[in-house]
Amino acid sequence: MRIRIKYGSAVAVTTAAVLLVAACGASGKSASTASPGSGHSAAALTDDQVDSLLLTDKDQPGYYFDASLDVKSTTDSPALVTAGGSECQSFRDAENALSTKYGTTVDTLRILTANDGPGMIQDAVQVMPSTGKASALMSDLTAGLKGCRAFTETEQNQPVPITLTAISQMVGADRVGYTTNANVQGSTLVTATYVVRVGPAVVSIMEVETAKNGVIPQPQAEATLVRLSDVQVGRLKSAEGVG
Repeated sequence: MRIRIKYGSAVAVTTAAVLLVAACGASGKSASTASPGSGHSAAALTDDQVDSLLLTDKDQPGYYFDASLDVKSTTDSPALVTAGGSECQSFRDAENALSTKYGTTVDTLRILTANDGPGMIQDAVQVMPSTGKASALMSDLTAGLKGCRAFTETEQNQPVPITLTAISQMVGADRVGYTTNANVQGSTLVTATYVVRVGPAVVSIMEVETAKNGVIPQPQAEATLVRLSDVQVGRLKSAEGVG
């Protein structure tokens, strides 16, 4: 079963085409509507409703997207960490909003690709059946950043070493930011990710670049992540009827 890559550890990605293929061929079950009575209106949103709220090229000029490639399915099998320990595995489970662990009911993803280069922005929204489940996911991300510095996964029968670093100024209550560096087929893939909880929902914005010598994205990337996250969170709150 091919594991879809979401959030920061873009193990399978070396080009835009590879990431889009991974999104199209994702394994998992179709996302369903959350049961009522969860205590927050976001838990009642369907995958199609959330998909209609995702970022577009109007939100990030100079980028394009293909809505037919949007992913609307939950991840039900873990990406297996072969080196790094249980905290790294728990972190990856949270990155993928693993449905068997968090009860994820809606999981949507869209890729925005730069018009003039290989850069990409991934917009993902996951909905859990309760605020408690979403909080547990955020706790696992935060704990992973404290206890997991490097891990290895296997992609296409090749070990892929990945380093993980927190962006301290983007870590706080119900929010977490981090970067990853992955050595993929001789190239260094760099990602920067910002994750925010909104009730029982989690919004994740990830920027992906191929860099030489493991260069971490420039500070302006952080501003882009926060700006786009604010847009996505605002839309989600509006759909929920929250202030």
